[in-house]
Amino acid sequence: MKKLFRLLLVPVLAVGLITSCSTDHQNDLGYGKDHKLNAQFTAGIASSRVTGNNWDKEDVIGIYAVNSGQELAADAIYKGNSKYTTVSESGTGDFSPASDNDAIIFEKEGNKLDFIAYYPYQATVTDYKLAIDVSDQSKLSKIDYLYSNNAKGHNRENKEVPLQFKHQLTQLVLNITGDSDLGDLATLKLAAEGFVPTGSLNLKDGVVTVEGTDAKVLNLTATKTDTGVTMRAIVLPGQNMKNTSFVFDLNGMKFKAWIPEDLVLESNARVTYKVELSTDGSVLASPTGTIEDWTDVEGGEVILEPEGETPSEEGITVDNADKNLSFEAAAAAKTINVKAPATLAWTASTAETWITLENAAATGNGELTIKLEANTGAAREGSVTIAPKTGTRTAVVISVKQAAGEVVEEKNLLFPGSDFEDWDAFLGSLNSYGLSTKGGYAVQSETGGFNGSSALHLNGKPTRNDYTFTALVTEGVTIEGKSKISFYLKGKSAKSLSLNVYINDVPNPKMGTDYMCYNLGTCSSSVVLQPTKSNSYNGEVDTQGEWIKVTLDISSLKPNSKPGQDLFALKVGKDANYDLLVDEITIE
Repeated sequence: MKKLFRLLLVPVLAVGLITSCSTDHQNDLGYGKDHKLNAQFTAGIASSRVTGNNWDKEDVIGIYAVNSGQELAADAIYKGNSKYTTVSESGTGDFSPASDNDAIIFEKEGNKLDFIAYYPYQATVTDYKLAIDVSDQSKLSKIDYLYSNNAKGHNRENKEVPLQFKHQLTQLVLNITGDSDLGDLATLKLAAEGFVPTGSLNLKDGVVTVEGTDAKVLNLTATKTDTGVTMRAIVLPGQNMKNTSFVFDLNGMKFKAWIPEDLVLESNARVTYKVELSTDGSVLASPTGTIEDWTDVEGGEVILEPEGETPSEEGITVDNADKNLSFEAAAAAKTINVKAPATLAWTASTAETWITLENAAATGNGELTIKLEANTGAAREGSVTIAPKTGTRTAVVISVKQAAGEVVEEKNLLFPGSDFEDWDAFLGSLNSYGLSTKGGYAVQSETGGFNGSSALHLNGKPTRNDYTFTALVTEGVTIEGKSKISFYLKGKSAKSLSLNVYINDVPNPKMGTDYMCYNLGTCSSSVVLQPTKSNSYNGEVDTQGEWIKVTLDISSLKPNSKPGQDLFALKVGKDANYDLLVDEITIE
């Protein structure tokens, strides 16, 4: 969701609308001998909030006015944490200062100002961090934390200030239907367990941090729909859904806890599940991605059995010899005999890009074929999971190992020096900002790279969400028709990486429009990333001392292809320790 706020800086034309705290400098028309100009903030909503299309009466936002070009800090603040409220019955969002002391005034000869705004307002802000507590889910609009920092360089001569707000937390949505025999679902209860409800929002950069380890039960309220009910929750990003559980209760009929699949929640993401309840007590939950105002994330699929049902001892089995598979570096295949009851449906899956599966779903006995790509790098490990589509029977996990192979000498480098062997060539491929020297964390490792080669070493603690480098399109590199950008990664970091791929050659590229983002998130093994519209550094990286391959799927994009255009950027998160080696950035 986006909310569009227009700050109209106009003279005050009526007594008592907005007044200055000093009558020496202002008359009833809003001007005084120093010709100061009051600011009136008008906020219109471009799309829906959590629970509706309008602001609520007496909603309150906080606004910081900062000297233009400076970070939010005591010596840069022109007006700090001004309180603005709407009193409109229509909910259109006409905001006024809560008191004379809150009014923001442009001086006649004053400096240009940047604006940082947030919702909901807090009177006490410590170290520019908002305290967050979402324990009470009864009024979601009151815990829908919003943040804006787009408005830059405004003064009396540039008085229209559009504020673009963004959701900073994560919304969970369950659209629930049921068999007709279940009757009215309005009395359905749901307890969401395992979420830590407390944290903070940093007004300097909009980053939300989970604070504490005390997980609580969030009780969700059902809202009737034409087909059933909807339940919503607002939770803090950075948490993994696999650490939570959901318990349904319909008029005393309880179900076994649903534990979602692995999914790290992101800021401004809406995770939606379609839930079907049946009279036998089972629950089918499947993801959807049809909502437009938040960023949609698929949540997963699960079957829940009714509480009290005893699962059958008979389930999925494979020979013990097939539970731990080892292969040479060459391409290989192995067929596994899967045994299961005649009525039990199962499916096989893997997270590894170098493993493919054939005959990955069946009912009863079946033959699953596991195929491996030839390995041209370090030894690698992965797994294949064979799980029932329904019920509580235990899944079978097959360990897959592949020996190291020879490195293919031919490289399709993304830009000259992207294997970091020729450091001068690498530096010469960057835009005018060059390699970041902030904190000295980005250096060359002459022997720490893939197969003993050179690499880029991210070693230190960046002091900001930093562009480590931005590479340009260079002569001799073909971009058109390519579908993947990949690189090798090894090491640990307390925050993750974010990558940009540029698609429009404009002077001031806009995130999500002129470039797309690829967020690594929590990572310990090879992964394929899909494009998204915003950068995120949430998650930790730990490759367990091994090289992994990170692949960016650019098949849906048309990257810049003319020499001299921005092409690829690597970014790091602030105030986190990094010890990562990056090598062999290629295009294929």
